[in-house]
Amino acid sequence: MPRVSAIIPVYNGEATIARAIDSAIDQDFGEPVEVIVVNDCSSDSTEAILERYGVRIRYLTQTRRMGVVAARNAAVAAASGEYLALLDADDSWLPNKLTRLVPALDGNPNAVLAYADYIPVFPDGKQWRATSFTLEFAHAPSMDEMLTRRWPFAPSMIVMRRNAYLGADTFVERAAGNLRAGLGEDYMLLLAREQGEFIYIPEPLTRFQVIIGYESLDKWEPDVFIALVRERYGHRARGTLARLRLDYAGMLAYKANLEVHQGRLLRALRTSTKAMRYDPWQFLRKGNLAKILSRRAIHVIGSSLRARWSSRGAAS
Repeated sequence: MPRVSAIIPVYNGEATIARAIDSAIDQDFGEPVEVIVVNDCSSDSTEAILERYGVRIRYLTQTRRMGVVAARNAAVAAASGEYLALLDADDSWLPNKLTRLVPALDGNPNAVLAYADYIPVFPDGKQWRATSFTLEFAHAPSMDEMLTRRWPFAPSMIVMRRNAYLGADTFVERAAGNLRAGLGEDYMLLLAREQGEFIYIPEPLTRFQVIIGYESLDKWEPDVFIALVRERYGHRARGTLARLRLDYAGMLAYKANLEVHQGRLLRALRTSTKAMRYDPWQFLRKGNLAKILSRRAIHVIGSSLRARWSSRGAAS
């Protein structure tokens, strides 16, 4: 029976899913790897691509859209491996990923999870940077460090013990239906760190696709995460929650700026109001967006009035 199960949730991943699966199948690990893919009710050609792999993979199909967290849990429930190697459908592993991480876990029974650096790449495959971790994050975090700041984890960099994943029962039973992608993994990793050490391998072993634009913000709804973390860790987690609010407000301010320049003023106003809910001083720190909105609004209204006067003059 395979010791390692590759866990791949996918939704409308026709452009990248084959690359992800191939990177799991083509590992130089020297042992068979169980590859489990959960198709989260895709409407594109994802299912046809999965069928072409035949017995080389196991794939499950959700009958209704559940989200990446629930899809990943479904794959874990079907997995038989001692170790779970997480992989998102738009990422891929370097060939020696499992060769480096699995022996690290084998050699440390107190460790529940091993991870390595990753290479950020754009959707066209071009590399953004050679690595992702800055010096301050180039070590395995303690529990206190994870509660003080948000650690730059991504699911595709992680190999963890199956019992540690299942031991994060609050994540599996409560958060799966309520937490969106990104923050769901953050919460699971906090729960996993309670159970044992993490191991960090200081070399990039995953190619991580960077999402361009602000559409990914639709996957972020931090209120549930904030409530769960505050309930479980209390005052200890004030640092990581403050950082989350600041990061989220900053991303919303960036989105609002783009919407202003696109002339979508009402949407920008809604986004800006939401940003202020998470960080009331966001406008001051992000170039005084209120003034930008006002200037832009005046320009748009003025242009509209001039166009109206011009049309009336032409008619007379």
